Amino acid sequence: MDQAVVADLKQFITAAISQQTVDLRGDISGLKQDVSELKQDVSGLKQDVSGLKLDMSGVKQDISGLKQDVSGLKKDVSGLKTDVSTLKQDVSGLKEDVTGLKKDVSILKQDMVEVKTGLRTVDGKIDSLSAAIAEALDANNDAVATQIQDVTRRVDRLEHKPALA
Repeated sequence: MDQAVVADLKQFITAAISQQTVDLRGDISGLKQDVSELKQDVSGLKQDVSGLKLDMSGVKQDISGLKQDVSGLKKDVSGLKTDVSTLKQDVSGLKEDVTGLKKDVSILKQDMVEVKTGLRTVDGKIDSLSAAIAEALDANNDAVATQIQDVTRRVDRLEHKPALA
């Protein structure tokens, strides 16, 4: 081979290698830039993970607090169920009392009707007795008046009678 061809080939290969080296250096520079950006992304993600861990810790505390609240509410509900049961029993007892009182009121109403009827009868008897007493008093007054007149006449006669010496 001819030296000129070899020189051309060397020059061509050198130019090709040089071009590839420039291209590879550009790729390496781009990759270094990508690595640097990825490192920044990883750093940001690490901060995000750290923040999420803190958030999770807070969420765990919130969940623990909520569990305690739910436990307290369950106790409250249990107590309220007991109260409701007691109130239902009280209501049942009061309904029985009301039923008994309604019966008592019904009996008292009947008794009142009987008492009113009895009072009307007594009222009528009182009216009759009052009239009889009034008549008796009138008759008695007339008799007393007659007796008073008789006594007055006798007293008058005795006063006009000469005294016996």
